[in-house]
Amino acid sequence: MPHQLGDRKVLEEISIDVRRGEFFTIVGPSGTGKTTLLRVLA
Repeated sequence: MPHQLGDRKVLEEISIDVRRGEFFTIVGPSGTGKTTLLRVLA
């Protein structure tokens, strides 16, 4: 699911498998695309 902001690629080669009833977290340093990933999935 590639995603770009202008000319900059911000997400590339992401694979997530979350089954019904499972919980998951997204952890990482500032500026690594956590919020962007959630916006793309929403």
